[in-house]
Amino acid sequence: MWAGHWRRYDHSELRELIAAHGLKIEYFECYGFPLANATEALGNIAYKRMLNKAESQSKGDATASSGVDRRSYLKLNRWINTLSGRAIISLADGLQSLTKGRNWGSGYLVMASRQ
Repeated sequence: MWAGHWRRYDHSELRELIAAHGLKIEYFECYGFPLANATEALGNIAYKRMLNKAESQSKGDATASSGVDRRSYLKLNRWINTLSGRAIISLADGLQSLTKGRNWGSGYLVMASRQ
């Protein structure tokens, strides 16, 4: 709940929710495998550190500092722009294309229409 909200659905829950609202699924894809899975795991470690730091601050100070320290993101962006970084991104993109029919990723892309 680092960003102040939390709502996650698994494959079947999301399909049921969509159907319960009278929508017909036109397209349903799971995305994010393997790269998003890995970055979410690493992000969870970073978020725990940030939450521990925020707990020792007042609400005002925590709000003021939220999203300000971007050093880790800048390091990641520099790495992505290297030859090895681009190769890993390309490999992950290929794996995602091969596995989009599986429920291995971290998110869903859904297109639905009214019935």
